[in-house]
Amino acid sequence: MAHTAPKDQATTNHAGLRAWVEGIAAVTLPDDIHWCDGSAEEYDQLAQALIDAGYTPEEVKTVKIYHGKGCTTCNKGGYKGRTGLYEVMEVTDELRELILVGASALELKKKAVELGMITLRRSGLTKIAAGLTTMEEVLRETVL
Repeated sequence: MAHTAPKDQATTNHAGLRAWVEGIAAVTLPDDIHWCDGSAEEYDQLAQALIDAGYTPEEVKTVKIYHGKGCTTCNKGGYKGRTGLYEVMEVTDELRELILVGASALELKKKAVELGMITLRRSGLTKIAAGLTTMEEVLRETVL
């Protein structure tokens, strides 16, 4: 027979859990560009579209966007395999206080970014710039 704690004890345990959380992670796996025959095609993207996706105006000047050409190995799709996008929020004392007072998820994320957290989107933009995945995949898998 399973044992359940009384409601007031469960609430106390939940409050204790909030005080002990060390970090929160999110992961998504967009498709990898398949560098068919050792190459992928670079394509032009409007500067404003890159800014809207999350790149800074400075990054827009140098970032190159690629997509796979497609071949028999990747079934003409231009993708093969997956790459990981990661977002890890270390729960610092500042964030722990916000959690304990009931801050919204948006407030927590904003503070975490201020404290240096890399978002799923930023992780994706980095992978795009490295030629590992496409803009379409990152936009499909992440939110700003």
